[in-house]
Amino acid sequence: MAVSSTVMSIFIVLFLAILAVAVFVYYVNGKLAERDAQKKKRSSSKPRKKDREYWSLD
Repeated sequence: MAVSSTVMSIFIVLFLAILAVAVFVYYVNGKLAERDAQKKKRSSSKPRKKDREYWSLD
């Protein structure tokens, strides 16, 4: 039983679409982890002057 070229083309396109989504999710996950690591590093230090002025109640 041979698979027609149309069906094979559809399978290839679906595979590439799923692969693209997987790579995108992996990339976004890495960026979010990097951002969280920077937030944790920054939050341990004292607030910047700009932030203190912004949070000021005066």
